[in-house]
Amino acid sequence: MRYAIVIFLLLVCSLFACSTAFSQNWHSASDTLKGPQNNTGYYVTVAYFNRYDTVPCTYTIAGSKQHRKGFKVVYVLDGYYTDKPETMRVFYDRRMNRIDNVDSYCLK
Repeated sequence: MRYAIVIFLLLVCSLFACSTAFSQNWHSASDTLKGPQNNTGYYVTVAYFNRYDTVPCTYTIAGSKQHRKGFKVVYVLDGYYTDKPETMRVFYDRRMNRIDNVDSYCLK
């Protein structure tokens, strides 16, 4: 019973910690996503799972104020969404068609 309470508390704490990570932070399409600096020199086990991925986002097209839903290509580095030169300004709509004129975006 004690283990169940500890696991439940860890889950609740992680939900609160992760819920505000990227919520409603609007970025310019030319801004780069950067992970936090690692001053300790230690890396967690998720470092072995670095990969490219798409994440849901809401974006606006240049010249329009309408919010549209789509995806942004990111590089997952040590568990954080970051940008590389290959992922800069790479957006897709819901049908996975490339969108070139994105003005700003917000990750979900």
